[in-house]
Amino acid sequence: MKRLGILGGGQLAQMLALASLRMGIKTRVYAEPGSESAASVCPDTVYGEYADVKSLGIFLDSVDVAIFESEFIPTKYLRDFKNVEFLPSLNCIEILQNKLSQKKLISGLSSPKFLECTESKEIFLQKCSEEFNGKCVLKWATLGYDGKGVKICRTKDEIMNSSDFCDQVLKRNGGLFAEELIEFERELACIGVRDKNGVTKTYPVVVSEQDNGICSKVFGPADEIGVANTTTSRVSEIVKEIGERAEIIGAFGVEFFEKNGEVFINEIAPRVHNTGHYTQDAAFTSQFENHVRAVLGLPLGLTLVHSSFIMLNILGEKGEFNYPKLSSNFHLHWYNKSEHKLRRKLGHINGTGKIEDLKREISAFKLFK
Repeated sequence: MKRLGILGGGQLAQMLALASLRMGIKTRVYAEPGSESAASVCPDTVYGEYADVKSLGIFLDSVDVAIFESEFIPTKYLRDFKNVEFLPSLNCIEILQNKLSQKKLISGLSSPKFLECTESKEIFLQKCSEEFNGKCVLKWATLGYDGKGVKICRTKDEIMNSSDFCDQVLKRNGGLFAEELIEFERELACIGVRDKNGVTKTYPVVVSEQDNGICSKVFGPADEIGVANTTTSRVSEIVKEIGERAEIIGAFGVEFFEKNGEVFINEIAPRVHNTGHYTQDAAFTSQFENHVRAVLGLPLGLTLVHSSFIMLNILGEKGEFNYPKLSSNFHLHWYNKSEHKLRRKLGHINGTGKIEDLKREISAFKLFK
């Protein structure tokens, strides 16, 4: 069996390491200082910066396949290491870590119209105001996540007063663009997993809810809670097309806006994804196990679910975490983070059963005291 390395030491790496362990596959983790989630379950964790080429090289020399916890890992430090297989490929990661190149990749598929900043920010903002009739979403092309790097503008004044937002990304040459504002009815998401033979399977489409840009809840399957079968089928088709275009190997997440039965691609993540955490308890094979299977050339497991489900993210609040009383329908997944910052993802709770019963139970949870 090939030796598996994980680049990144957060909660996604933790859950990948746990899935690997259940399969009898040992992993090594390369984590930046301060990352503790993966180390809590994977004793073979090496700490180092990506710019520390010596430490990085020692780590990569010890594995055959390296996978990514985050698409934001700086690939420029990885290019010289030829004896390790990076999956997804470095080319794939570089395309999808930049939202502008994402937009170009999905050309012809249903997504919001966009305008790239290629001139001064003043000219760009004026063009946005005119092109989108005073309503748009300004986005950083790189390093935006959980609501960071996104500004929703609903008036021309809001657009024209976005100079500081633009400066934050333009000063580091990170790229800036604007999208038309989709007044969506709900947000959908779907996890795909593509193997080395180019076969892509999809998990059920889910409905996701956001709390100021951070995923707070996921419900599904979507076609059992009011989303039309034609819509979920279309989403699955698009996810498979994206996997093929980007030549992704492994699990990946795609987020969508839904409006009047039509779907618009929001963002793509070439890795296991928050909206797929429910698969740990509701699916026959979790996204984490299937990611490991895909990158190691093993047969993919079933992506079917055996129950309706809900996933609740635990976001840091003031006070101590209060372990809730859980019925047999629920399972707690804790990330073992030493610092409980406000709105930081500390863990999640998965529930399986009837959606209305699950919603009623989680509404009674008192997670902090």
